[in-house]
Amino acid sequence: LMMRDAFKAGDLNTSQGRLWFQNGGNKTCTSYHQYLQKKAFDEYEYSILKAAFYKMMIEYVDSCPSFIEINCNNQDYVLIHAGINPEKDLYQQTEEECAWMREYFFMSKGLDNKIIIFGHTPTCYIHHDSSCFDIWYDPIYKDKIGIDGGLGPFDNGQLNCLCLNTMEVFVIKKEGK
Repeated sequence: LMMRDAFKAGDLNTSQGRLWFQNGGNKTCTSYHQYLQKKAFDEYEYSILKAAFYKMMIEYVDSCPSFIEINCNNQDYVLIHAGINPEKDLYQQTEEECAWMREYFFMSKGLDNKIIIFGHTPTCYIHHDSSCFDIWYDPIYKDKIGIDGGLGPFDNGQLNCLCLNTMEVFVIKKEGK
């Protein structure tokens, strides 16, 4: 949502752009600038290319679902950015709830017969250990798995990957760690 709002503003030097940058958007923009090859165009051509790129990204983000349901090995999963409001049906969730839910979600019972796999909250916060970025498995309800390894905000985070076919965990530590 932050990226979409920043791109819709048309200028990243706005309150929307600054908020997105403070939450990891600067890294995304660096990769986009490499992709757009700013130095290969004059200023006018680049502004047209950038506007078209922003429009394309807004359309892409707007076309993405708030969550995805899959079944793997006879287990139903919900893949979601942040979480759900536990008081509401899955299909009644707002875009904001799917993008922003935190403590209330992962401290509550999730969905019947479905495991929710989520990111957004670095797992060190859920583990209550500033050095542990490992995948978090809900020890009480066993219906949630947190996979955010904290690469955005932390110098010592990691990229976590969970293979649902085998439940094998793959980890890529941050470069130099």
